[in-house]
Amino acid sequence: MESEKFELEQPTRDEMMALIEKQRPDMGEKLRMLLDKESFLKGKNVYGELYADRQINICYDAIFETEYLRCRILEVIGDEALSVKQIAEKLGKTPGEILWEVVELRRKNLLGIEKVDDRTPLYRAS
Repeated sequence: MESEKFELEQPTRDEMMALIEKQRPDMGEKLRMLLDKESFLKGKNVYGELYADRQINICYDAIFETEYLRCRILEVIGDEALSVKQIAEKLGKTPGEILWEVVELRRKNLLGIEKVDDRTPLYRAS
């Protein structure tokens, strides 16, 4: 079985946001509220310190990339039950990276185990 490969280019924050809002509107709303706080973070904190744009972007990028990957997992699974290894192949990631996100998606009741095929769980969106 040949798996479909997605492009490995890093999407822009707007492209990530579009997918996140499509797959998980509630998370899209939370991220929009977070983006609204960006200008607040660029001001001085209570200690008179300024956060550099680089520091803010490191935090924001990590949040966006994590949510984007989770939404990509939900998108790839669609109506098909897949293993962690199959998801990783389709997304060009390691199974370890995908497993961590699958665990989080299961914890949030967004993924469930459809069946176990020879000791390998196959996941489907809940």
